[in-house]
Amino acid sequence: MPLVPRTTAATAGQPRLLYVCSGQGSQYAGMARGLLAVEPLFFRSVIRRCDEEMDWSIEAVLGGDDPRDLADTSVAQPVTVAVQVALAELLRGYGVMPAAVVGHSVGEISAAVISGALPLGAGIGWRPAEVSRWPLLAVPAPCWPSKFPLKRPKS
Repeated sequence: MPLVPRTTAATAGQPRLLYVCSGQGSQYAGMARGLLAVEPLFFRSVIRRCDEEMDWSIEAVLGGDDPRDLADTSVAQPVTVAVQVALAELLRGYGVMPAAVVGHSVGEISAAVISGALPLGAGIGWRPAEVSRWPLLAVPAPCWPSKFPLKRPKS
């Protein structure tokens, strides 16, 4: 079951919300520490679900209780995904739902989990070496300029 439903219906005149998930580089020591302290129901519970997929604790890294370095890609990427997914779940708990979710770089993993296209366990436990084996999909949008047509890869 997706953490956030894939689509929501918007009535005429109602603004539609887009979540944009950032890539690596947005992390910093102390990020999300306040949310861990004041939002145990949604935020902390998702972080703990992410911890179940790791052999180290994302919660401990966020809380400053683990000396792992956020400059290390193997730490920064799962922590970034966990924080973004937990934040989406927190917002869902307040009734804030996106009409769409997009991401850049590791944010694409976050967006896939938030949208329900990828299970939490697969999203948080992915390894960069695995990505080269994943099939890629491009979906045309009606607003794309015709000078950038999508082409099928040759078999």
